[in-house]
Amino acid sequence: MIEKEVRRFLKGADVIVFAPEGEEIAKKTFNRRLKIEGGISILGTTGIVKPMSNEALLKTIFMELELKREKSDEVVLCFGNHGEDFAAKRD
Repeated sequence: MIEKEVRRFLKGADVIVFAPEGEEIAKKTFNRRLKIEGGISILGTTGIVKPMSNEALLKTIFMELELKREKSDEVVLCFGNHGEDFAAKRD
């Protein structure tokens, strides 16, 4: 998809998508649950996916909580960057 979009604007361009350590990074994402294997999925500039429905939002939250539960019995819910920074400093 990236190659297709680049070539829409730059006819005949060579497109190389390079993701060093993509397979290792992918192990820390939802990729395996989404059946994306062998590397990372490249979404855009931020990597943040905004769900398009309440159902999708809830599924995203539940998947995140399940992933966190595999690593720890404790989960901290917070809002925004300030809340995340506060939670990170509380230890």
